[in-house]
Amino acid sequence: MDPLEKLLRPLTAILNRNISETTPARDLCRQLDGKTIAIRVRDTGLAMYFSIDGEVLSLASEASSDPDVILTGSLLSLARMAGPAGETSDGAAIREGAIDISGDAYTAQRFQQLLKYA
Repeated sequence: MDPLEKLLRPLTAILNRNISETTPARDLCRQLDGKTIAIRVRDTGLAMYFSIDGEVLSLASEASSDPDVILTGSLLSLARMAGPAGETSDGAAIREGAIDISGDAYTAQRFQQLLKYA
């Protein structure tokens, strides 16, 4: 197992616990079932891949297939995206170009909502 994946294991457990305790989060997981979202830190080789299977979120440092959505931004911009509602709920980081999206924008929006619940 990759060292980054070992570091992500506790985070994955927390995210999945929070998802299982929140009905809207479980609903979003079901809507995103089978999707893979890549989060890439701009100007680095760092990337995380979120895969959704039913109501379970998996994190990995590599993906077995092409992601449905790729979000790229600075570490700070990406952290703000997952921050408390209101910080980026209006999509300002995306409009301002702090975060680039390639792929399905609807999936990206649902994923952002899922992270807020998780």
